[in-house]
Amino acid sequence: RGDATRRAMRPWAGLVCAAGGAGAVAQEADAPLDPIQRAGVDSLDASLALPGGETPGALFEAALKAGDVDAIEAAERYLAKLATLADKAGAAAPDMLADLADATDEAALVRLDRAVRTRQPAAGRLVRAILDAGRTRRRDPGLLAKAAEELANPAAAVRQAATDRLARAGLDALPALVPLVDPAATVEPRQRNLARGLVARLGPAARPPLLDWLGSGDPRDWAGVIEALAVTEAEGIERFLLAPALVPGTPPAAGAAARRGQDARGRGPGEPPTPPGPVGRAAFVLAHGHAERAALP
Repeated sequence: RGDATRRAMRPWAGLVCAAGGAGAVAQEADAPLDPIQRAGVDSLDASLALPGGETPGALFEAALKAGDVDAIEAAERYLAKLATLADKAGAAAPDMLADLADATDEAALVRLDRAVRTRQPAAGRLVRAILDAGRTRRRDPGLLAKAAEELANPAAAVRQAATDRLARAGLDALPALVPLVDPAATVEPRQRNLARGLVARLGPAARPPLLDWLGSGDPRDWAGVIEALAVTEAEGIERFLLAPALVPGTPPAAGAAARRGQDARGRGPGEPPTPPGPVGRAAFVLAHGHAERAALP
């Protein structure tokens, strides 16, 4: 039970014991390294041997580079040393691993995982722990809200970092971005434009979560959600705009946003929205939990 708990809390635990003797493992144990591979590994070893060289970032970068040239035993050796540092970090390990994920392209992490997981499962678990730590941080609502605020920062570098964080969060960033695209919100123009750009980048993938929000969320959020749907240029949303456009009691800003959305999709200015037929009525009820008991005209 103790081993199971240790593995659950530190999935790389099985790799730690290899770190001490990893340097003695011959790189040619499975297949000899060619001259280019050997030169690359020797260069990485020399860099890590410098004073202060074996930092988490340097070890992980070395593992990635070794994996890229198929020097898999060297990659495992660097990961074993990284596992020891993560073990020593204790409660700070998730932040340490998330920092590594933030500094690394996710595709590179996936490649390294595939390269090592069969030969050394604990090494694969460490790489996946880094992936998971990065994804968990990217979904953190507090960090995303802070990044949304920083879109208004006067410093270009801060705005760029915030944009990058929100872009990497993908659909998870919508709760932080939707309030910024609400036409009635008091938001700096630059902040709103950046938020609109990030929402637009999500494209059709944003349609399902935004419609879910429109159906079950607070009606006070509807104006921002509708504007976000318009920004993504999501198709086939006209019938979903009928609820905020027609139902009595809809907040005025949401009703106006819905009518603008219908105008943009071909309804002539001033032309009343068409009441839904049987299919539209069913979609209306499914999509709009707050309005499903309201009588339609």
